[in-house]
Amino acid sequence: MTASIRRIAHFLLYFQIIVFGTCLFNPLLAKESNRWSIGGGVAVISNNHPGGVLQGEFEVTEGDSAGEIYNINVSYVLKELNFSIKKHTFAPRLEVFSSLGLVDEKSTDLFYNVNAALAVRWIDFPWSRYLHTTIMTGGGLNYSQKIFRLDIAKRPNDDRSHLKFFWPIEVTFAIPKFKNHSLVFFNHHISGGHVMDAGGIDSFGVGYRYKFH
Repeated sequence: MTASIRRIAHFLLYFQIIVFGTCLFNPLLAKESNRWSIGGGVAVISNNHPGGVLQGEFEVTEGDSAGEIYNINVSYVLKELNFSIKKHTFAPRLEVFSSLGLVDEKSTDLFYNVNAALAVRWIDFPWSRYLHTTIMTGGGLNYSQKIFRLDIAKRPNDDRSHLKFFWPIEVTFAIPKFKNHSLVFFNHHISGGHVMDAGGIDSFGVGYRYKFH
């Protein structure tokens, strides 16, 4: 591991400690605790790419590359981006999103996976009075303690990077009366983007999200 990648990995780990620590204590002390959300979920490692789901494709990885990732997530609202179109006002939220995952592959010991991203969450849907819905996506960095076996299997003759780009997609649903409690469906896509390396992996999962108020 080069010195620059090691520094980024340390930054992501320290960032996780600070963010999760702040998330635990801030809602008890701060006036703006409603900016914080925390949650968790479990995802399966998949052969899919993000666009494949939109086309009705879903392929769970099998064999030695198969496994699950157990995530705890936290997000913080940096700013509400209010704007109007004709008579309609919209307020998407600019967030910092971060997750810490424990990867359980069939053929390797447990290892951690950590990431952070700048994201936008869209909250203005016409049916939200009946089913409160949000969609979040963004971009950032991901660091895995070990190289995913699926990543190696896809490109066995290439050098693989622990550090990759991170693209999260998250959809939440909640009963309007209890909109602080959400069911979450998510995809975490990590890829070298032809900068760190070529290729990557996806994980698709379901979880729970709690928004402080």
